[in-house]
Amino acid sequence: GKSTNNDTLQKFLTTWGVFFGVLLLLALPQLLEWTFGQTTQSGFLLGHFNWGNQGDTYLWFYLKNWGAILLLFVPAMIHCKKEDFDVMSGAFLLWFVVEIISFTPNTYDNNKLLYITYIFVCCLSADYGIDFLRSLKKASSRYLCMIGMVFLCTFSAVLTLCREVISDYTAYSSAQVEAAAFVEQNTSPTSRFLTNNRHVNEIAALAGRNVLNGAGTFLAMHGLYHTEYHEDFRTIYETPAVSADLIRTYDIDYIEVSSWERASYAVDENYFRSAWPCIFDNGEI
Repeated sequence: GKSTNNDTLQKFLTTWGVFFGVLLLLALPQLLEWTFGQTTQSGFLLGHFNWGNQGDTYLWFYLKNWGAILLLFVPAMIHCKKEDFDVMSGAFLLWFVVEIISFTPNTYDNNKLLYITYIFVCCLSADYGIDFLRSLKKASSRYLCMIGMVFLCTFSAVLTLCREVISDYTAYSSAQVEAAAFVEQNTSPTSRFLTNNRHVNEIAALAGRNVLNGAGTFLAMHGLYHTEYHEDFRTIYETPAVSADLIRTYDIDYIEVSSWERASYAVDENYFRSAWPCIFDNGEI
């Protein structure tokens, strides 16, 4: 009756309602500061069905990306309980919206929303896989299916791990690690550093300090990249003698000069050494 409906609504508001309120409180400042402004820019919020597909047929695209999970998911949906179907309906709604709308030009950011649906699909498919194995009467059949499922679900991950083992890619050189350790131990946590615009930045990632010049390929996707900033940073590196006002404007505490900056700018190192004290020098940085 009416009382039961009121009790259900009250229970919903005191559980999921509280959760939503806390979530909104945390998210609203970010939405107002960045997200709403970004969506007015070119390339954001575009209707683009199956935006991640680079030329495959629709079914093959998902079969290639979801693999054995997708093969299990179809019978899993047929045999699932009503409670499981209700849970999956929310995941399906999210998938449907994300499938037809590209929220940002960055594919990886759009993928983050699809991952949520994928997690639900994995859980339901795994649950059905266990039930299917239990239904097999012959032990040999169960073991054969188990081996096949484990292989299909983990082989790509094993290949990725093997690639990392034999890879000779270096994220940070020993000179960068040494510089980051010095910065962490000898500068204030609120210090602001000027570097070039590399994405893998030891000052930010290893020392935990603020950097001014980030990778445009990343910042542009979040509406934070401005060409005039980049030109100001170039001016500071190449003509520091006339850049005192810019340094004060950006409140720069330290300026890094390494092979990265030398490759990006015609750095006036002689002026830097004569005008300001050098707090660290290991030959590379």
